[in-house]
Amino acid sequence: MNNQQKTRTFVEKLATRLPIHEWFDESKRIVADFRHRVLRHHAEGIFLAATIFGPTITLSTGTVIPTRGIGEQHVSQAGGRPGRACGSSAIYEQQTDVGTRLHTANRSSVP
Repeated sequence: MNNQQKTRTFVEKLATRLPIHEWFDESKRIVADFRHRVLRHHAEGIFLAATIFGPTITLSTGTVIPTRGIGEQHVSQAGGRPGRACGSSAIYEQQTDVGTRLHTANRSSVP
């Protein structure tokens, strides 16, 4: 395989994976900080991505890439474990007179 073929394969891999990575991070439109990860960066989000994008992606070279693998890689690179929502341990709700407020601290520090 020459350099042009390697480059083409690399670009194709990026182009096929990018929509999945963008889907995981779409929730940044709602919450533009680390809390967006609670919505899709967990095992259910990974399975949902596989449902939306299909179980595998096949490159023109014939290489088959499992969608779950891309999702698990995204979640782990975002700082979480695929079985647990990223940052979920750092977010808790506090009931107030007005409603519910989200806080970003450890539960042990709740007043």
